[in-house]
Amino acid sequence: MAAVRRNDIPGANRWFDRSRAVLKDLAGHGPEGRGAIEELLLHPSSFVRLGAAATVREWAPDLAIPVLADLYLVEREPDASPSERIEICMSAKGLLYRIFGITSYDPDDLIEPLRRYGIVWPSQEERRKEDAARHDGLSGARRRDGP
Repeated sequence: MAAVRRNDIPGANRWFDRSRAVLKDLAGHGPEGRGAIEELLLHPSSFVRLGAAATVREWAPDLAIPVLADLYLVEREPDASPSERIEICMSAKGLLYRIFGITSYDPDDLIEPLRRYGIVWPSQEERRKEDAARHDGLSGARRRDGP
């Protein structure tokens, strides 16, 4: 989202408010409107998928949960700024916590609820090991290619 990349907080807030209003209006148009929002769960933009999932969770959490888990766990948009990636990740996490009634700050509390939806959620320890291996691989590439 351009406003976030420019660090234009008022602009980002206006975009967010407008998009929420549009989604709310669409949802009010019955099955056709809700179906249109559900289609947005496949949109290439992480921000659009996030907004759609936040709305869809109200009537079809089983459709929203896999999208939110993906947005939380998997980095998708390589062109996204660090603040965009953090915003997407933390918003998805917050929505998942709300859906499952989780009040702790422990992401491992998502393992069992997500497993009921067929989603394998790695523990914090597993994610740390993956990150370390990925970091080691990058460090090795840097050593081979230069200082």
